Amino acid sequence: MGSRQLSRHQPTPINAVSHTQSTKPRTPPPNIHNMYFPTLVLLLTTGLQMSLVRAAKAPKNSTVKLDKCAVTALTTEFSAGFKQPNPPQIKSEFTTSFVQHRWNQRTSVIVAGYLENSGSQGIIRVDQAYDGSLTSSVYDYNNMTDGTMVDHTMNTFQSGASCPKVSRGYDNITFPLFSKDMLIKGGAVFTGSVTRDFSGRGVGWNIIYEGRMPLTVYVNPCNAVIGYDYFLRDERTRVVTEFFNTNITTNQRDILAGVTLPAIFK
Repeated sequence: MGSRQLSRHQPTPINAVSHTQSTKPRTPPPNIHNMYFPTLVLLLTTGLQMSLVRAAKAPKNSTVKLDKCAVTALTTEFSAGFKQPNPPQIKSEFTTSFVQHRWNQRTSVIVAGYLENSGSQGIIRVDQAYDGSLTSSVYDYNNMTDGTMVDHTMNTFQSGASCPKVSRGYDNITFPLFSKDMLIKGGAVFTGSVTRDFSGRGVGWNIIYEGRMPLTVYVNPCNAVIGYDYFLRDERTRVVTEFFNTNITTNQRDILAGVTLPAIFK
């Protein structure tokens, strides 16, 4: 028999993919930005239209109401729109802690204490400590000599003493009385914004107190006194006072209740 070549039949794999199979293009996923952008534009347009409608309905002369306490007299120097404000009424019934530095050619004194001011009664009470002694003073501004000296009663407690020393007479002004309209009546000049060590930001006002003392009063945005400075030319004396822990007293009370003052020495 002649030899016959046998052809081997290769079976087609089950998982093989036919090249003749047609393929369809896949649909790309939706673009989320294209979906939400028109909605965003619609919302912004609607909000703008509502704002324009409200603005059209508002009165022509209407102004935005601001907190009066927060904007009082905080004027910036060297600004194009600067305009000196009018002197304000100040809080004249208050208690406060203070530190004070007084100096001249002969001495330098730093004291700390507590002060009660009643502009309506014309009375100041001051308790202060210095160099081992305590003093408690009452200044009666209803009793002055030609506007230059004030009725002053002082109790002094020296270290180691068994009883206080009491004196009363007319003394130079060391603690000015703060009355409600003192800046207005004094024709105060605005000195600009300041930053005090204990009370933060405020403004200063200059007056000639009692016709002889150049006095700078510092007030906060609520017109509460936060300190003062003054100098006496003849005595070459300078006084710097800082207030803190200030409490505005809404109800007036008698500062001298239960206090008996000695006779004044004239």
